[in-house]
Amino acid sequence: RKRGDTMNAAHAARLSSTLRGVVGTRNAARLLEAAEAAEEAAALLRAAAKEAAEEANDALFAAIREGDDVERVEEALRNGAAVDRVKEADTMLVHAVFRGRNRIAKLLLARGADVHRLMHPRGTALHACARVGNAEAVRLLVEAGALVDAPDDEGCTPAWFAAENGHLEVLRLLAELGASVDTPANYGTTPACIAAQYGHLE
Repeated sequence: RKRGDTMNAAHAARLSSTLRGVVGTRNAARLLEAAEAAEEAAALLRAAAKEAAEEANDALFAAIREGDDVERVEEALRNGAAVDRVKEADTMLVHAVFRGRNRIAKLLLARGADVHRLMHPRGTALHACARVGNAEAVRLLVEAGALVDAPDDEGCTPAWFAAENGHLEVLRLLAELGASVDTPANYGTTPACIAAQYGHLE
């Protein structure tokens, strides 16, 4: 065990004893001592909870980085990991779909992950899918309410990124799901233009 954990356990035992000792008492000094002990206990518990939450968030990110093990993710969430935690400039959902961890993505969505959150530089989770050609996750996200024509900071839609990276299956899927393939980015380039520019047209 960590030294901090042992010290906290010792503190908890002492504080618990102090609090139990004032049950039913009308002694003002002892009640004030117990009140101070309760405040100290609350501070220790808040610190321990914060540390545990950070450990759970780190465990969640590690599970996404290292595989598609939903059991590890479920354990991290049970231990207090935040489903929309941002790590290395992306949400957990963006990290999952970008790496093809679609089982984890499905679990995060079921736990309320925000499909609309816009991150820089990858945009929304749907933008991340389009960048890497993750067609399965595109369907998952759209079914969860993701906007197929959501622009990023530069006006690029998921279809734009699918075209840029030559993921024509994803581009066709987005069009099937209602996305426009003619919406230009802020600087005027449409998905068709960017696909031609990179030699991705069939």
